[in-house]
Amino acid sequence: MMISRFKHKTRSRRKVSSKVVWTYILIAIVIVSCYLAIYHFHHYNNGVVVFTSILGVLSMGFLQDMWFEVLPNSGWNKAANTLILILMAAPFCIIVFYMHRNYYQEELKNHGLIVYGEVTGLYKENNKGTDNHYARFKYQVMNKTWIQKVGNNDHELQLYDSLEILCSYEEPEIFEIKAYIRKK
Repeated sequence: MMISRFKHKTRSRRKVSSKVVWTYILIAIVIVSCYLAIYHFHHYNNGVVVFTSILGVLSMGFLQDMWFEVLPNSGWNKAANTLILILMAAPFCIIVFYMHRNYYQEELKNHGLIVYGEVTGLYKENNKGTDNHYARFKYQVMNKTWIQKVGNNDHELQLYDSLEILCSYEEPEIFEIKAYIRKK
């Protein structure tokens, strides 16, 4: 009978703290909210994007609260933590905003296509006592009709105006109105 010299080592499972698990979850929320704000803003209405953005900033606040102890047991604790959150979130939001704008510009530059559309409706929405005027228009890209709206508070666009639109053929919801011709 042969006795083995080697002992079988069993891996011990290390218990992962809930703080680490929540850190991964909150970082994932921040990443997803940034991704949606940069690359998919045009697919969703503003409510969804605002909700995910607020969720991302709150996640950053929770992360900061979990990992940084600033002035513990002090009356200035809340003020210091709020200042740190603002100093973390403000540049982050600015960077996301510029990346979003850069994505739109690059999309139009690399995949831009001039199409023509027509204003099909004018309407206004009242938001907290302020009237916002919009023009609804339609255009076609690759045999598919798209209907969009654009702010029209200066009443520059009128019903049935023809529009020259630069839009992305890969993401037709990304557009820029280049010119319009007034219908008489």
